[in-house]
Amino acid sequence: MLLLSRLPLTGSVALPSRMSMVTSDVVSLSAATGVVVADVAPDRTNVKSIIRDYWKLSKGGLSVYAALSALPGYLVSCGLLDGISGVLLGSAGVFSGTLLCAASSQVINQMMEKERDANMARTKNRPLPTGRITMPQAGVFAGVTCSLGTAILFNVGGPMPAAVALSTAALYTMVYTPMKVKSPYNTHIGSIAGSLPVLIGFSVAGVPLFGDLAPWTLFLLQTLWQFPHFYALAWLFRVDYSRAGYRMFPLADETGHETAAMCRPYMIALAALPVAASALGVTSWMFAFSGMVPNLVYYRYGFARFSKSPSGASARRYFLHSVWYLGAMMGLFVLHAQRPHSKGEEKDSDGRGSWFSHEIDFADWRTEFRAKIEKKWCIHDWLKFDPTVARELCPPSTGIFVDDDIAPCVEILERFYEMFWNDALEGVGFESINPGRRGLGYACKFIPLLSEIVCHI
Repeated sequence: MLLLSRLPLTGSVALPSRMSMVTSDVVSLSAATGVVVADVAPDRTNVKSIIRDYWKLSKGGLSVYAALSALPGYLVSCGLLDGISGVLLGSAGVFSGTLLCAASSQVINQMMEKERDANMARTKNRPLPTGRITMPQAGVFAGVTCSLGTAILFNVGGPMPAAVALSTAALYTMVYTPMKVKSPYNTHIGSIAGSLPVLIGFSVAGVPLFGDLAPWTLFLLQTLWQFPHFYALAWLFRVDYSRAGYRMFPLADETGHETAAMCRPYMIALAALPVAASALGVTSWMFAFSGMVPNLVYYRYGFARFSKSPSGASARRYFLHSVWYLGAMMGLFVLHAQRPHSKGEEKDSDGRGSWFSHEIDFADWRTEFRAKIEKKWCIHDWLKFDPTVARELCPPSTGIFVDDDIAPCVEILERFYEMFWNDALEGVGFESINPGRRGLGYACKFIPLLSEIVCHI
């Protein structure tokens, strides 16, 4: 009767739509009674909104980042035997397979944490707590993405990458997720689960995971990185996490100084890792040099500012710096990794070169790519006619030059890390370094190495 009373009795005025009348009545009823009425559910026929909800359900950003972390291992290990087209095709398989498996893990994680997400301001509008996606729909989506991702990885790399992906999903959903409300050490388990995807790329390329240091170097890099990354996030949203019942070390830290103290050892270890990788022969010595830049920026503009004056703004900045830092370090690893490839005399049953061959050739697809694309811009190619001059301009990072004297490079490296470690251990700012006393000397020594940092492989 309420709706009929609104209809005009005379005239040729167009009838108002049924939806507009219902909406106005609901608003009027809400205003009259003081009862808050929930918003009308969004139109589920909108394809964009459906895609957006499933993207949020799978934590698309995190899943993409996990998939990207699997690429460096494949890119440095696939070799010339696959050719450039094979490299691109294999990279697509590694990325898509890892992405789907990561998405499946994130969906299961949100299904398990639906009630807790509803109690957090940061997560209460996710698709499951709001009912935009039902639990059965989420379960089907998780099963489909896991099956497709595992099938793709099995197809491009065999059983090992598929097994690594399934192990990652099991550790993340069956151990890490329940542990988040039971022990603050869940970050340690989560760091392992979050680092396992880097092994997928190596395994697709046929690298024996337990016979090579390179996979575990990247694994260690990502594991160490996750502690300051998630500690900064946990401290920033400590009220929300505590309300939902999660247990993490930073949640009891009101000032932020304890969180900074917990992050400091990991920052020091991250700075030392490029040197260790270079010394062990996993990468060229240029990784130790070029790794200075992201470590210095991450430490100075991320950690140091948060440590000096913890606040929401400095914690957010510290967290955001960690995002680009990991990508930069993995990119530099791809540039400077020294990977053994057979010259072709020995072949496995699948046609790949043996990883245990004594015939080592450091030329791979990266060198070929640079020769074709970057030759005209690389100062090292210009100076190949004069090895003496070239040797003075850049250290022998890839075995191009027979002379293995890297004393000048090591001297610069030692001086830098002496500065960095003193600062890290004493907790003082880089302002304590006299730029007039040291800055000019370092600038003069590093200017000839800038092109090496940018394009030398």
